[in-house]
Amino acid sequence: MTDRTLPQSVISTDSVLIIAGEASGDLLGADLVRAICSRCPGIRFWGIGGDAMAAQNVSLLFHVRELGVTGFSEVIRKLPVILHVMATVEDLAVREKPSAAILIDYPDFNLRLAKKLKAAGIPIIYYVSPQLWAWRSGRVRVIRRFVDTMMVLFPFEETWYHQRGVRARFVGHPVLDRVKTIPDRKRCRQMLGLAPDAFIVAMLPGSRVNEVRRSLPIFTEAQGILIDPCETPVHEPDQHPVHFILPLADTVSTDLIRSLLPSGPQPHIIQGQTLMAVRAADIAWITSGTACLEAALLHTPHVVVYRTSPITYWIARHLISVKAISIANIVMPDPVVPELIQTDFNPRRLVEETRKIVQSTESLEAARDRLRALDSQFGRPGAADRAAQEVLRTLGIQRLDNPL
Repeated sequence: MTDRTLPQSVISTDSVLIIAGEASGDLLGADLVRAICSRCPGIRFWGIGGDAMAAQNVSLLFHVRELGVTGFSEVIRKLPVILHVMATVEDLAVREKPSAAILIDYPDFNLRLAKKLKAAGIPIIYYVSPQLWAWRSGRVRVIRRFVDTMMVLFPFEETWYHQRGVRARFVGHPVLDRVKTIPDRKRCRQMLGLAPDAFIVAMLPGSRVNEVRRSLPIFTEAQGILIDPCETPVHEPDQHPVHFILPLADTVSTDLIRSLLPSGPQPHIIQGQTLMAVRAADIAWITSGTACLEAALLHTPHVVVYRTSPITYWIARHLISVKAISIANIVMPDPVVPELIQTDFNPRRLVEETRKIVQSTESLEAARDRLRALDSQFGRPGAADRAAQEVLRTLGIQRLDNPL
C-alpha cells in the first residue's frame, strides 16, 4: 500500500476530515457532505469513504473496500491494514489540522482515532452512535471525553446520552429521506425489468466480503428448496412462480458473487439499486445491517439473518444486553420480523420462516401492517439537513448560505 497525500486544493483551513468505514456510512457521508456544501460551498472534505462520497468530491485516502470487515477474529486478521490506514489518517490530520473531523459509525476504528485527533486539538463530531445501549456501554466514557458532538438517529439515544453527560443531538434517520423517493412496488418492477406478476424473493447477503461468504451459500441453498417441485410451494398455489433477485451493495463485486453461486438457476443480480429491489420484492432475506431498517420502512416483509465466527459469537453473547439485533424489533414492544442467528440461520429454518410470512395473502399483508406501525418511531425526513446544521454550528459558521 502506497503512502497517501492530499491534493493542494484540499489542504486548507476550511477542510474537514470525514471517515466512513463501510457502505452504509458512505451513503450517510455523501448525503451529509451534499447538505453542508449546499449551505457553505467553500468547505473541502477528505478522508475515507466509498463511491457515494467520492461522487460528492470527497478526496479519498482509502476506499471502504479496504476496511470492510466484521467480528473479532476477522478484525485480527486484517489488523495490519487497519493500523496502517489509521496511522496514515492520523499523520495527515495532525499535519494539516482540519477544522473538524466527522466520524461516521464504525466505532472500533473511529473511537480510537477520535482519541488521537482530539489530542491534536481537532474538534470531533460523531455521526451515528454506536449501539452502547445494547452492548459495551462502558465506551460512553471514551465518547464523553473525546467527542464534542454526538449526532444520533433515534430519539431515545439523545436522552440516553444526556443522562450520561454527553452532548447529543437527535437529527433523525437518513433512511427516511431515501425511502420516500422510491416508487411503489409495481413501478419498481417496471424500472428494474422484473416480471410484474412474479412472486419475488430478494436476497441481501451484506456489504462486507466475510458477510457475503457466510450468507450467500445459505441463501442459495434455501432458494433450491423453494424451487424444488417436490417441496411445498412457498406461497399460495394460484400465484405465479417464484423469482429471486440479488441486490448488491457497491462494496461487493459481481466477480465475488458469481464465484459463490452454484450451478443451476441463478438469481437476477441488481447492482446499485438496492432500495428499488427491496421495494419490488414480496419478501426479503437480509443480513443484519442498515438494509433491515430500509426494508422495514419500505414495508417489505423480511427475515433478518446473521452468522459470524464461533469466537466472535461467543464473545458477543457475553457483551450484548438486548435480545434482538434488528432495530425494528428493538424499538417495538413486540417483535415485528423474525431473526435467525448463528446456527439457527440455516436453509431449512430460513424456508420455514419465509413460509410462515407468505403462506397466504392475509399473512403477507399482516406482516406489512406490522412494519407500517414502525413509521412513527423514526422521526421525520430531513436528517442530513439537520446534521449539516449541527456540523456548521460546531465549525462556528452561523450565517448559512441557505439556512434551514
